[in-house]
Amino acid sequence: MKKMILSILMVSIILIVLPKCKGSFDVQPRELYLSMDGKFINGNTSEILKVINTGDSEINISWYLDDPSPDLIRQNRTTIPDLSWIDLKPKLQLIPQHNSFDFFVYLNIPEDKNYMDKNWEVWITFKEEESGFIKFEHAVRFYIDTPRNIIENNNFRTFSTVVFIIIISIFCLIIVYFYKRKKQSRY
Repeated sequence: MKKMILSILMVSIILIVLPKCKGSFDVQPRELYLSMDGKFINGNTSEILKVINTGDSEINISWYLDDPSPDLIRQNRTTIPDLSWIDLKPKLQLIPQHNSFDFFVYLNIPEDKNYMDKNWEVWITFKEEESGFIKFEHAVRFYIDTPRNIIENNNFRTFSTVVFIIIISIFCLIIVYFYKRKKQSRY
């Protein structure tokens, strides 16, 4: 009994003496979906992650990418072959107290048939720099669905078709013009 009371007293003293740590930021949304239709997205995806400073002092927030372990990954998803295909901007941000900041997601996935119709999961983890004894991190599940098929850019084909029609039309007009002129010169 004395050992239990002594243990409770020791734990209480340790909890009182140690600095209190709590997560002083939040990240929204917790899950992010990006589905590519017809083409691979390269560059800014228009996806935004908002980091909110809920604490009473400014904080430095950074992020890193992580492949989830097989037991934590969602069903019907795999890890992305190369984490360097994903980037967030900026890399580090100072956020004043009770404010928020937006991080922007950029992709650079090679346009390759081997990467078509894939369903990947990546974790974007935000952490507070220099947060004391305990470091809190918030992970956002980022789901990427690559296109099933690629829609070819038909602008060149359309342009070449229009040019071809114009050239044929001009050629026909020239032939008609010379034919009428030749016919008038006979009379």
